[in-house]
Amino acid sequence: MVKRRFPVLCRQIMEEGFEIIELSQLQLRYRHTRIRRNDAVLKMADSLQRYGQISPVGVVAEGDRQYVLIDGYLRAEAIRRCAKDTIKARILAKDLQTALIEILCQPRRWEAIEQAGILRELNCGMGLSQAKLASLVGRQQSWVSRRLSLLEVLSEDLCEAVFSAKISTWAACRVLVPMARANAAHAQKLVASLSDYALSTRDLARFYAHYKKANRKVRENMLGSPKLFLKALESQTEKRETKVVSGGPEGQWLSDMSVVSHILTRLIKNVAVVFYPDQKKLDQRALLTAFSEVRQFFLTLSERIDDEIAGASPEHCHAEPTGIGDPPDRKAAQYLPQHGARAAAG
Repeated sequence: MVKRRFPVLCRQIMEEGFEIIELSQLQLRYRHTRIRRNDAVLKMADSLQRYGQISPVGVVAEGDRQYVLIDGYLRAEAIRRCAKDTIKARILAKDLQTALIEILCQPRRWEAIEQAGILRELNCGMGLSQAKLASLVGRQQSWVSRRLSLLEVLSEDLCEAVFSAKISTWAACRVLVPMARANAAHAQKLVASLSDYALSTRDLARFYAHYKKANRKVRENMLGSPKLFLKALESQTEKRETKVVSGGPEGQWLSDMSVVSHILTRLIKNVAVVFYPDQKKLDQRALLTAFSEVRQFFLTLSERIDDEIAGASPEHCHAEPTGIGDPPDRKAAQYLPQHGARAAAG
C-alpha cells in the first residue's frame, strides 16, 4: 500500500512551484551534449506511463513563452514517446550561463563527454576561459582542459558515435582519443568497422592492447575486421588453455622450465657485457645482489625437489641429492650469505 501511494505523494510535492508547459515551447538547444540511449528512453517512458512525471525538467525562460531545456533531456524524450503534449518544468535561472554552471555542479553521475559538451558551450559559445570555468565549477583547470580535449581530438563523426551511444565513453577516453592522437585515420576506420558490429568494452580493450604492439601491416588487418581478429585471438587462447589443462601441472612445469632455460641462456651470453673491468662498485654490487637472490631461489628449489622425492619414496631417503649440481655445490648455500654481505659492503 505504501509503495502505491509513494509516487502519488512525490508528484504532489514536486508539483508545487513548478509550471506546466507545452512540449512545443521547449527548445532542445543542448541536446547534442547528451548521450542518447534508446533503451534508457524506453525504460523512462514505461515509468512515466505507470507513475506519471515525478521529477520536473530544468529550463530557462527565453523570449515569448519559450523555454530552453537545460536538464531533463531523457525525460523530455520519454514524454514525447508517450504521446503527451505537456511537461512539468522548473525555472533554473535567469540566464543560460548560470543554469549550465548549476547543472555541472550537481552531484549526479555525468559521463565525461557530456561534461565536455557543456564545457565547450560555455567556453566557445559564451567566451568563458578555462580558468574561469574551473573556478565556477569548483574544479582544477587541468580537469577542464582534459574534458575539452576529448572533443578537440575526436572528429565530428567520432563524437556523434559516442553521443549516439554506439561507442561507450570509456572506449572514447581510453581507446579512441589516444588512437586519434597517434593516427586519426585509424581511429576513423575503427569507428566505421564498429558501426557494423559493436564490441564490448572488454573486447575493445583487448583489441587496443594488441593494436599498440602490432606492426603497420597487422594494424591495417585488425582495423579492417576487429571482430575477426578477436575471434582468432580467442581461438589461440582456447588452444593454449586446452594445452595447459591436458598437460596438467607437469606440463606447466616443463613449460616454465623452458622459459627459465631461455632466460638463463640469454643471461650467460650477456655476462661479458654486464661485468667488465673498472666497473663501478655500486653497479657491480647491485648486479651481484640480484644474482645472489636468484641463486638462493634455485638452491631452495633443489632442496624442495629432494625433500619431496625423499618423502614420496622412503627407499630414496639415503639417495644422492638430485639438485641442480653435485653434492659439493651445497656449500654454496653457506657461501651465499657471506657473498651477499660482502657485496652489500662494497
